[in-house]
Amino acid sequence: MDYTKGVELLSRNDWRRFYWVCGDEPVLREDFVAQLSQRASFDVLGYVHVSAEKMPEKKIWALANAYSDGSAGRFIVVREAHRLTNSAFFVDWARSRRTPATVLVAVADKTPNADFMTAVKDIGRRKIGAVVDCSLPGDPARRGEKVVKVLQQWGKISPDVAVHLYNRTGGNLARCRDAMCWSGLFHTTMTRDLADRLISDSSDHQFISSLLALDKKQAMSAAQKVSHERFAGIIDVLSEEIVLAGRVNRASVHGESLYALASKLGVSTYLVVRAKEYAKHYDQSSVAKRAEVLAVAWSAAQRGAKTGVLEMVVASW
Repeated sequence: MDYTKGVELLSRNDWRRFYWVCGDEPVLREDFVAQLSQRASFDVLGYVHVSAEKMPEKKIWALANAYSDGSAGRFIVVREAHRLTNSAFFVDWARSRRTPATVLVAVADKTPNADFMTAVKDIGRRKIGAVVDCSLPGDPARRGEKVVKVLQQWGKISPDVAVHLYNRTGGNLARCRDAMCWSGLFHTTMTRDLADRLISDSSDHQFISSLLALDKKQAMSAAQKVSHERFAGIIDVLSEEIVLAGRVNRASVHGESLYALASKLGVSTYLVVRAKEYAKHYDQSSVAKRAEVLAVAWSAAQRGAKTGVLEMVVASW
């Protein structure tokens, strides 16, 4: 099945015990894994992440076959899964009733080898396993149709605006994903105007991401390239981002699952997981301080200031 079909099945609570998530679009791969994680809703101790490059294959399957504590089950993600080549291990695990509550997700660039693929297809007929292809078609017409479906699964957007957004980013799904998440934060439908404002200049994205990561040198460089017409929009996005980062920071301190947090906040898991990269810089006091900085910048932008606004934000951040 492809990414859109996989997400559709998840939305209907149609699960498999095993997923091989592959394809040449890393954004789709990671988003599918994130959606799986969010919908699984296991206890935080039930999430296990391993690398097939660092752990021998035999040990990975032994881990999958191990009984979990309690009845909550486990969610095991195996990275670099192309190193899983022994289909006999997989068949033994899939047919066993030892760990019925365990979900195993193998993440790789490519589909499994021929023997493994045959075994997955055979198991798949009993709705136990599935290969999820996270790629986009090479044919331009079919690619356009798939992009529309993908973006509509990410948020409220019409087909023509979806194509416009994709083309506006130069076919960069990661930037499309960010734009859809930002529109989701404001609980609004994506429009051409909003897409243009969010994707108008890569300097906007560079400024926001650099500032959130406390890379002030890079942020200052990007600030000098941003049009004054974009000041208010950037400040809005930063205001939402630091609040989210603060929530993720508190969740991490208290051991709360990020997937549970995303569900509680009603936002994309992708957005929450991404915020984890810089959330350590945003405890309650630092969020309050930076909110004050953004309030001053917003006021200056509203008064029509054309220079120095973003530079002031960087200096005071």
